[in-house]
Amino acid sequence: GWGLGPVESGPAHGTVNRGNPGTGQVFTYTHNGNAATSDFFSIDDGNGPPNNLIGVTITIVQPTVPSLSIGNVSQNEGDAGTTSMRFTVSLSAPAGAGGVSFSLATANGSAMAGQDYQALSLTGQTIAAGSTTRTIDVQVTGDTLQEPNETFFVNISNVTGAVVADGQAQGTILNDDLMVITPANLPAPQVGVFYDQQLDTTGGVAPYL
Repeated sequence: GWGLGPVESGPAHGTVNRGNPGTGQVFTYTHNGNAATSDFFSIDDGNGPPNNLIGVTITIVQPTVPSLSIGNVSQNEGDAGTTSMRFTVSLSAPAGAGGVSFSLATANGSAMAGQDYQALSLTGQTIAAGSTTRTIDVQVTGDTLQEPNETFFVNISNVTGAVVADGQAQGTILNDDLMVITPANLPAPQVGVFYDQQLDTTGGVAPYL
C-alpha cells in the first residue's frame, strides 16, 4: 500500500491523514490556521526507489479579513434634554466565523463631556458573523446657549476579526439656537423725531451681520 514518504514526513503548515492502504486511497490535508499560502508533502507510491515519491503541493486560500471603519455624524443639539447621535461601525465585507469585536470610547474636542454630550466607554462590542454593521448611540445635551458648532470624537480600539481602516469618527453638534433681538418692536416713525435705540442679541452664532 501507499504511505507518507520517508523524506518528506509531512507538510510544514498542517497535517495529512490517509485512508486504508490500497489503490485509490484518500489523503486528507488539514491546515493549521497560520498565514502560509502554500504547503508540500510527498507520498510513497510503493514501487521502491529511486522514483517512488509523489510530490503534492497545496495552495492555501486564506480567508478574507474585512476592514472596519466608523463614520462621522452631524446633528442638531436640540434645546433641552438629550438626543441620540448615532454612529455606524461598518465592515467592508461580512464578518467571518466568530464575528468581529472591538472597544470604543468618546473623547472631547471643542465639545465637553458632561456639558455638551455624555461620555461613553464600551468594551466587548461585536458585529456578528455574516453581518456588516453595528450602531452606537452617544447622547447629546440640548441647550439654548449662544455657541458655535462643537465637536467630539469616538475612537475604536482592541479590534479582533478585522483590520482598522478608519478608527475615529467625529461627531459635530450643530448649533440650532435662533438669534433673538430685543426689543422686538420699535416705535412707529414720526416726522422730525429722532429715535435712538440699542439692539441687543442673544442666541445664534456671532458675529451678527
